[in-house]
Amino acid sequence: MKLLRPYLVVLFMLLSVSVQVAAQQIDEKLLVRDAGDSLLLKAFRAAFDTSGNYYFETLLPGKGDRFAMITNKTKHDPVFWGQNIASTAYKALVADAFFTDSTRKKIWYKNKSGTKIYGPHAGRIREVLEYGKNNVAVEMCIGAKSYLYINDSMVNETDSLHQLWLCAFSDNGHCLYTVYKKDMFRLYLDHQQVDSAEEMFSEIAVNNNKFYTYVKPQGGKYYIHTPAQRYGPFGIVEYSDLWNNNAWYYRGCVDSQCYILVNGKLIDKIPEAHTTFDDGSGNTVYKSDEQIAVQPYSAENYLVAYNQNNDNGTFLNVNGKVSHHNYSYLGFIFSDKKDGYAFYGSRKDSIGAERTYKNINGKEIKLPSFRRARYRPHTMQIDPDGSSLYYYETADSMYLFRNDTLLCKPVNKKRFLVWDATVLPQIHPDGLEYFQGINADGASYIIYNNKLSRPLPLILPKYDRLDEPQRGSIVAGDLNHNGFYIIENTAPGKYLLVINNTIYKELEGIDRILGDQGYLNDHSLVFYGTKGSGFYQFTAHF
Repeated sequence: MKLLRPYLVVLFMLLSVSVQVAAQQIDEKLLVRDAGDSLLLKAFRAAFDTSGNYYFETLLPGKGDRFAMITNKTKHDPVFWGQNIASTAYKALVADAFFTDSTRKKIWYKNKSGTKIYGPHAGRIREVLEYGKNNVAVEMCIGAKSYLYINDSMVNETDSLHQLWLCAFSDNGHCLYTVYKKDMFRLYLDHQQVDSAEEMFSEIAVNNNKFYTYVKPQGGKYYIHTPAQRYGPFGIVEYSDLWNNNAWYYRGCVDSQCYILVNGKLIDKIPEAHTTFDDGSGNTVYKSDEQIAVQPYSAENYLVAYNQNNDNGTFLNVNGKVSHHNYSYLGFIFSDKKDGYAFYGSRKDSIGAERTYKNINGKEIKLPSFRRARYRPHTMQIDPDGSSLYYYETADSMYLFRNDTLLCKPVNKKRFLVWDATVLPQIHPDGLEYFQGINADGASYIIYNNKLSRPLPLILPKYDRLDEPQRGSIVAGDLNHNGFYIIENTAPGKYLLVINNTIYKELEGIDRILGDQGYLNDHSLVFYGTKGSGFYQFTAHF
């Protein structure tokens, strides 16, 4: 049996599969300059878009609760904020909203990340839903009447406060919503009716391609709809998702049977897995214990994993090809979109110890033993090409392995930390992105879709909104279907830009980077910052 030796250390650069790509010169464009009154420089909210539009929200000096809303097209000054903008205080924080004047009868409102201002409309905000940069749905009331606005369009009015509605936005502004009107629930796509029902629609979604999915109840059953097809009936629908590549799925369990509908392909008659436990009072409690993972990589390709009754291992379905694996747990399942797959699996051996294996396209490889480890390995990444990343924990140290070889010298547990994308100021995942960070012995690494970064200056895993960020703090970043980027402060006035673990660019001469305003596209990154009294748009091409 091969044993992993703690003294086996190799150079990181020989192990990394990432390729550094030189970024072109970063372009900069002045958008607006502070007029000298500091209204823009002291704004507590700023928003920008790639077309050069901007929005600033700032207090007016010496005028109490009076604010200014400033865009490149207009200025509303003064506007007022008040506790009765929303029926409950926390809802006032969901979107920006201000009264037009001291009478507090009409309201301007907007998505807090966007540049567009909507209104003014009379009433009091009861509920808000916002999505993306500029989209917002607002329910307002005047007395006993309720009014629903999608952005600036009033789409429904009721004579009571019992307005029933759902709304879903795509990233680029398509809108699917349902309201109760003329004794029916009606479903609209971009304000055009597409269906109606006697009961409320559910699980509605729309993507950037205007492709949509929804669930329609009928006769005590549920039917799943796409623009061209209806599926069902189903006894229940519990989970769903829709991606911008037109991949989608729905799933549910009823009467001890589960199903998965992925890209229109039905996988059903899956026995519902259950477990029992003692509630502490001598009563045996029975509950569902599903282990179902769905990964539709495109409208044509998918991978589904599921267990059956907790006693028959795990099944893997890759584009209709089903394989059985004798594991009680699967982790980090990845497919190469060519029916190739890889994952970690674990089960108990003959003496009852939990063992972990790599499974590459059905071939099982036992992870090498590590004598000093207190627990089974913590798995982090695996790929159908056989590459893997995991670590072992001992009483005082962590041992990080890349492809079964020690990646760096053993790390004191106090100097080892694993973090995730929640530290980024923006997160727009499309369901298939894998992002994880590691701090190990004074350096940081980022794993993105099985690619490992080069060693980075130690990252403080938190988003820092301070005007003068700490060294190592993340001042900007996003994760979306085009990849990820981070901007890390490395010294006063200096930053490191990392894009998809392939581009590494040092930035200088920028006073402050506005971290929650960035756009990562296929071949460019647009972000914003200040230099002196000016606000600039920066574009990195790759």
